Amino acid sequence: MSQKKALRLTERERFSYYLRTGFIAPEVKAEPADQAALETKFNPYHDPENGRFTFAPGGPQSRRSVVTSWGKYKSRAVKPKTELEPSPSSVEVNSQSRPEASHVSGISLSRTHRDFLSQKDKYAPKPDTKAKWDSSEFPNKNAFKAQYVHGYRDVIKVAAERYDLPPELVGSVAYSEVGNDNLWNDIAYSIRAESGRDIPESLGVFERGKEEIRRFNRPRAETSFGPYNIQQRRAAEILGYGDINAMSETARRRLVPTSEDPVPATFMLAKHLSDLRDQDFPGVAGQDLNRDQLLVVATRFKFGREQSRKEIMSKIDSGRDYLMNWSKVKKLIK
Repeated sequence: MSQKKALRLTERERFSYYLRTGFIAPEVKAEPADQAALETKFNPYHDPENGRFTFAPGGPQSRRSVVTSWGKYKSRAVKPKTELEPSPSSVEVNSQSRPEASHVSGISLSRTHRDFLSQKDKYAPKPDTKAKWDSSEFPNKNAFKAQYVHGYRDVIKVAAERYDLPPELVGSVAYSEVGNDNLWNDIAYSIRAESGRDIPESLGVFERGKEEIRRFNRPRAETSFGPYNIQQRRAAEILGYGDINAMSETARRRLVPTSEDPVPATFMLAKHLSDLRDQDFPGVAGQDLNRDQLLVVATRFKFGREQSRKEIMSKIDSGRDYLMNWSKVKKLIK
């Protein structure tokens, strides 16, 4: 395009030229008045390297392949690179960012979240391992649990080592939880509201009915998913987002799929158990945890980190239920 023609372009023609080519029409600075009147627009959905137009979310290449450069002209704070940091082309936008959050291919996920997802192809289970319990295939649920722990033994051991825990602890909790997920989670999630409901308990004729109503009245974030039945709010904490209500919608939509994938979920389980260990026994290495301490960690996994140590000790039998298969699990993960 010649400079002479560029002078004759209207504002609409300049914008049309940008949409068609991805480039801004060349400007001639001979007339300062015309240049001052020209408005520069920024389209976030373009390739940050060459400026060419790309599809916004919802288009033919939605979500997974969308390329954006939000905040290209804003100041950015680039953190020192670590082994879990994104590639140099991915930087964190300095605008009220959430814990560990950054934009990667248009999807804002935490470093921990991305790291756990990246482990999926590294620790594939033993061939023919079943991740979902089918009563017709496994009439004995314990047989299903055993083949699951044995099939995923590699990721169980790696995750336990990363978070300095006995692999038998991670394997024992996995053995106890796997196979217990059912349609209840989906039903509860569909009925529960974000901030909880207020269904009168009097509608439950018997105590069992009242208990079910209390469960339906809980916030949706307390719904558990995946082989280890991890609550959504807890998954948000484990993955480095903090409060689930402060998460971006895109990242929150990834919580359930991540929790349901056995490999990322196993890393989530190990990290959560490590956090619970540090709550009651900070500084104690995994190999130094005694039986009583392991019982506290397992019991707290069942009832949550909000309860006091005294409350946990009053429910310690639940911890014993988790650890009763310790010897069996030790053989399964060899």
